[in-house]
Amino acid sequence: MNMKIEKYLSELDSHLHDITATEKAEYIIKIKEQFQTQVKNHPDKNLDQIIQEFGPAINLANQFRRDHNYPILSIRKEKSFLKFIFTFFGFSFLFFIAIMSFVIWKFTPVFQIEEKSNRIVILGGLIDINGKSGRIKMMDSYHYVDNQFTNSFDGAININKDEYDELVINFRSGVIDILQSEDRRLSWDCKLDKVPTQEFINKSKGIIEMDLENQEGISCDIEIPSQMKLSIDGKDGKISIRELDSDIFVELNNGMISFAPNPELEYVYEIDIEKGTSYKFENSKTVNAIEVKFDLDNGTITKLQL
Repeated sequence: MNMKIEKYLSELDSHLHDITATEKAEYIIKIKEQFQTQVKNHPDKNLDQIIQEFGPAINLANQFRRDHNYPILSIRKEKSFLKFIFTFFGFSFLFFIAIMSFVIWKFTPVFQIEEKSNRIVILGGLIDINGKSGRIKMMDSYHYVDNQFTNSFDGAININKDEYDELVINFRSGVIDILQSEDRRLSWDCKLDKVPTQEFINKSKGIIEMDLENQEGISCDIEIPSQMKLSIDGKDGKISIRELDSDIFVELNNGMISFAPNPELEYVYEIDIEKGTSYKFENSKTVNAIEVKFDLDNGTITKLQL
């Protein structure tokens, strides 16, 4: 069969990665036969027209998922690195003009582009734009752009609370959003800099570890079951945590930590920030209050509004 159709079917297969092998094979064979029928019955149409009539492969995958009660895949628009750069420079142009006469002799190199790593360094590192990880550094302030990566990776596993009571996340740079799941599943929906290794999930006694340290940049939405402790260790990032009901420990070198406490629960906080600002959370005097520990070298700790 034509390579264009094979490519389309291969993409369809990738969107059905969590479907049973038998169901997936039957569905792909069915679509393949439909292609063959259309090609045979419409010799006046070229393959591009026929493929266009079938629509995007993810739409067919979601139709199958909907009919068979599988989770629907989200359709996201990718953000190009160039658009990311142009947007940043548009807002920053006036600022550069005002200070350029002062810094041109003070900082070197003034402007450096690393095409291989999608990185721009300005004023000797005073401003550092890392398109690969989505990090923007301006002096001592860090900002992060999420959902810009091209490798989608999602999944879920059921957690036996008697077997595992803690989730550990290790990462290098990126954006992580943590929510409480409504059932006993640990689930993740990520955009990654590159395809994850087989060691992405590691299990040991009482602990499940998500290892993302080999990724230059990540953007992840993660839901964890009730009564499961959370530990996060990262270098540069933006971490948001909402309404968890178990102990939390976050250690971050640079970036932002945002936390939304559950108004029906009691928390006691231990916050260590070397350089930056932190919201003053109210400590509970309850003996069994949930422990929240934030250790941040440089950045901001804020309270999320629900």
